[in-house]
Amino acid sequence: MLSVSAGSVIVVELLPLFNIVSTILAIAVICVCAAVAASVTKPFCKEFPQGLQTVGDLARWVMTHKADLATATAPGWTREQITIRVREIIVEQLGCKPDFSEDANFVKDLGLS
Repeated sequence: MLSVSAGSVIVVELLPLFNIVSTILAIAVICVCAAVAASVTKPFCKEFPQGLQTVGDLARWVMTHKADLATATAPGWTREQITIRVREIIVEQLGCKPDFSEDANFVKDLGLS
């Protein structure tokens, strides 16, 4: 967002001087702003890591790294609570059917790629 805004301002400001130098300068500034924005926002990334092969792998990762995605009704988590919540997250986010096992492979069994 910041990079688009900065680039737009520069292009508008340099429009009366439109030539190859101002165009290159505008592109360079947009690239620098995009790189800065990408590095500043990286800590806020919410993507799952690569290499998760099964639903069980995802469940373990979610409970270890993103506990805020799951809410417990009682102190501590039972295996059944974890299974139910991870299944809800998968069905909600991926739109797949809820009748899969913990050993289901995302690509082979759930048809996701």
